[in-house]
Amino acid sequence: EYLVLLADGPLAQLAAEAFATDPGKGLLAARFGAATVVVTHVSFGNSRASQLQRLAEVASGTPGATIVAGDFNAGLAAVASGLGEGFVACDPGPAIPTRPRPAGATKSTSIDHVFARGAAPLATTVIDVRGVSDHNIVSTNMRA
Repeated sequence: EYLVLLADGPLAQLAAEAFATDPGKGLLAARFGAATVVVTHVSFGNSRASQLQRLAEVASGTPGATIVAGDFNAGLAAVASGLGEGFVACDPGPAIPTRPRPAGATKSTSIDHVFARGAAPLATTVIDVRGVSDHNIVSTNMRA
């Protein structure tokens, strides 16, 4: 899998790595202005705990505001617990699922999240892409 980070301005890559517990998943961290952005795809299941710990290490080791976003394959509470203290969830609420699934599916429909450290979320929404992807877009505005 590939992680992509698009920005309207220069980025400086800080880290790009596959997780030791699942080389198909990983993180990409870059400095954008005064903030660091970390995008990720985390495994489902037992590997999640160590991957969230690694994300927290990378995000906590950067100065200023840090945003951690991606497909966590878990609900908001589980990810918040795994990242630990200092991270604020940017919760869009349940109106539109981040990962639409057929009616009656047993897997979570909210597995894509944005977290901030050193920044305050102002508004977070989910944008319905109407099937262009199997995930919807999560958009967050913040104040550092």
